[in-house]
Amino acid sequence: MDKRPADRDKVVLTALGTGFGLLAGWGLFYRWGSGPAFEPVNLSDWVQAAGTLLGIGIAVYVPWRQRQYQIDEERRRETELREIMHTALYQPVEGYRADCAYLQRDLRATRQRRTQMPKFLFDRPPEFDQFREKLHLLGELGDRINKLIAHQDVVRVHFKEFLLFEDHVPASFIPMLAERLEQGIAKAEGIGDALKLLANERVTW
Repeated sequence: MDKRPADRDKVVLTALGTGFGLLAGWGLFYRWGSGPAFEPVNLSDWVQAAGTLLGIGIAVYVPWRQRQYQIDEERRRETELREIMHTALYQPVEGYRADCAYLQRDLRATRQRRTQMPKFLFDRPPEFDQFREKLHLLGELGDRINKLIAHQDVVRVHFKEFLLFEDHVPASFIPMLAERLEQGIAKAEGIGDALKLLANERVTW
């Protein structure tokens, strides 16, 4: 559990209490604007001044504390969302790697074999759309995932073309698609390893 908000509140309250005590002591022993000589003061005046100081302190602290609470809650939600993404995005990333490896083995498939391939291959998984706007919370890893999503979109277009060829796949098309698939496998493997590492660190912690 993060103890920083509680520690911060202790510091702020201590500072406010110290300042209030100093001002209250001054008001108790000296008239406002008097020299260093002690002069008696009216107790009711002192109580009124102390109440004013307390009111100012509360007026300053309460809005500040509310704002800090909102900041702390936002940070907590972002932390929880990052942890969810570490787990939720692993499967679709691994799925993309598996799709690339599957097609890589069948790049020279016959027309009949291509008609039997699943048409949904390389369709974007819902997790990518669900978390894409929050990928910035993952920093550099989130940027890599965002690029992987764009890469999958390109490969999906090539896959649709691959299925539409009437006869043999053109020789010039195969190397281009093979390179794309190799890139996809490498990108997905690196991202998957990073996500798995982060998820495991959280569990062991």
